[in-house]
Amino acid sequence: MGDLDVLLGLVLGTLFKVSALYSLSNARKTVRRYAAKVRELWIYPIKSCKGISFDEIECTNLGNRNAHARDRHWMIITAHNNSFLSQRLEPSLAKITPSFHGDMLYLDAPNKETLIIPVNLDVTKAKVVPCKVWTMDVEGLDCGDEASTWFSSYLNKPSGHVRLVATAPGLKLQEMSEKPTGHNLARPGDKSIYHDFCQNLIMSKATVDDVASRVSVPISAQNFRPTILVDGCSPYAEDDWKTVAFGDISQPNVELRVVRHCTRFVLPFLYTIQIYLTSLTHRHQFGLNHDGPVARYRNVACFTS
Repeated sequence: MGDLDVLLGLVLGTLFKVSALYSLSNARKTVRRYAAKVRELWIYPIKSCKGISFDEIECTNLGNRNAHARDRHWMIITAHNNSFLSQRLEPSLAKITPSFHGDMLYLDAPNKETLIIPVNLDVTKAKVVPCKVWTMDVEGLDCGDEASTWFSSYLNKPSGHVRLVATAPGLKLQEMSEKPTGHNLARPGDKSIYHDFCQNLIMSKATVDDVASRVSVPISAQNFRPTILVDGCSPYAEDDWKTVAFGDISQPNVELRVVRHCTRFVLPFLYTIQIYLTSLTHRHQFGLNHDGPVARYRNVACFTS
């Protein structure tokens, strides 16, 4: 079926199990147990803009989708170097709300008229643009001058400063096994569209609640932008998961490989209070990664198996 093979679907309330590898008598043994259930499912059609909550999604090897809504299918780039633009530099992107009406994508933002663009661009007419997600080369179809003007105006940039691109069949994707990053467990053939790395980020509600109890500003799971929020496990249990399978324990519908932890620190609070925080007290108490100069919370990043 090609790049968009469907790996069956997830629905709210789906029970899932986790697998952990233990060393027993010098042998590797896979132990599986039921862990929790799916509480929320999210798709973020445009990288770094608001997400859309769904009761069910289809898992594909390029990301989750529901009808025309496809995860990180669109991306905002700066015109001078075609590199992606995110909330890290432009926090107000968090206020852009996507919605789908028929085969059209509607974008709404404060003090802006609704931007309407077609979901399916004409590949033969649209300009193919070479782009970058961090150091990785990808391609996108330029969504046109009207979209560029809308985004540039919203971000208070000169006309044409930023542009919107969309992926399409046949365009260059990221080969994540080649990404120059430490502890890269991606396999050859693990591809991403405009994701930073994996197609799925999993987080537990217990973890969100624990973090929220330790800071003075209101936060929710959406500050961390998981695609799958789970419920029923202890805080930070997801840090130790190796694989996550959904459905029956003997014959799961979907199985995801955990390949890395996705750091989240600055971004969650940009979304809420739109300022950079430089420190958190007692940060070692809530599952933080101390690999860098600033501690950061981690989501679990997964590829489809």
